[in-house]
Amino acid sequence: MRLKFGKEELEGETIDVSMSRLLVRAPRIAPVGASLGICLQPSDRMRPIAAVGSVARILNGNQMGIQLDQLSVSDSEMLQEFLLPLVPME
Repeated sequence: MRLKFGKEELEGETIDVSMSRLLVRAPRIAPVGASLGICLQPSDRMRPIAAVGSVARILNGNQMGIQLDQLSVSDSEMLQEFLLPLVPME
């Protein structure tokens, strides 16, 4: 995944994903409250998802909890399509 913070672009590794939040490991982190441009590629067979989010918390010095603030309807549907098969059925 790619993150844009101001003029800086960061490569990150997605650790956890939900419909409204991401946990990302990155070599550099943005401060809590910072606005980020996000480009997430859920799988090789899906187009990238673009979103805007904000850093909600910092963990272990190299992980950011990111709240997804702006996600288009089509990108939201694509994220849901990716996540739904991962939810365990009872």
